[in-house]
Amino acid sequence: MKHYEQRLQADLDAITARVDRLAQAVHDAVAAATKALLAGDAAALHQVALGDHPINREARAIDAECHAFVARHMPAAGPLRTVSSTLRLTIALERIGDYAVSVARVGVELDGRLPTSVRAPIAALSASSVHMLARAAHAFVHRDAPLAREVITMARSVDDAHRALFAHLLTLDGAPLADVIGLVTVVNKLERVSDQAKNICEEAVFAATGQAKAPKQYGVLFVDGGGGAFAPLAAALARRAYPESGRYAAGGSISAHVRRFADGVHLDLDGAEPSLRDVHVIVALEAPGAAPASITTPFQTALVRWPVASVTGGTDDERTASVAEAARDLSARIRDLMELLRGPDAS
Repeated sequence: MKHYEQRLQADLDAITARVDRLAQAVHDAVAAATKALLAGDAAALHQVALGDHPINREARAIDAECHAFVARHMPAAGPLRTVSSTLRLTIALERIGDYAVSVARVGVELDGRLPTSVRAPIAALSASSVHMLARAAHAFVHRDAPLAREVITMARSVDDAHRALFAHLLTLDGAPLADVIGLVTVVNKLERVSDQAKNICEEAVFAATGQAKAPKQYGVLFVDGGGGAFAPLAAALARRAYPESGRYAAGGSISAHVRRFADGVHLDLDGAEPSLRDVHVIVALEAPGAAPASITTPFQTALVRWPVASVTGGTDDERTASVAEAARDLSARIRDLMELLRGPDAS
């Protein structure tokens, strides 16, 4: 290995070593914040908050070292991917440090007032999140793409635990509202640790292989809010036009005239997902002027309402023509929605 290459690798190894130490520091901060919260240890909680200052300084120092590395070596290929990933990774680590501070500050306010029913779930949620963080950091430091991909799959179980705990917090009896809000903040921050760990894993895969994160697929649920049975038609149109950008489900019946139109244009009405685990957008298809249907949306789901004209005409041809007109309108609206979610290159 040439002297220049040795120097480049030594500088890159030094950056990676600092990242490893920073990841350990934020890992320890989250674990310490949770432990002190459960113990009602105010002194330890304050220490977690104070300990965030060195974490922030080190994150900024690593960023500066990365920029100096680029200026000094003008890297390409693997070294450039590693440095660019490191710059994004330090942001994730600094945010995790902030999450630990949030847990600590809430813990101080709670002053040990933790309902017995939430202690074990909070401990388990924290343990799962910091375990993901530790494995994600290991995957990045050691350029272990298979491990990174494995850790990404753990996020689903953390999300499930977070949802269950969040729902439980909303049913606590006798707890002051301020305490419930504080506990909701705690569980949200602990869940966010796992989200950032997943981001670190994606950077690990990119640094090791050059494979960038796949574009996100959005879950879209079409429902009929009255006035026509167009939800299956909308889902089929979206699936045909934007198969890579989303997954589509439909809640509603398939009328004979919609079926007739779909058969005529070779549109599969029966291929929609039976259900979606993650619904990002609910589209309610409603007759113009009709009273809006009552639809309950999950916390992270957006609701949009599209007016769709009712099918008119007495003959089969007239009713099919009405469906065709509705389909053209739906296609334009679907295009606008998917380009809003995925950009002009939605496909």
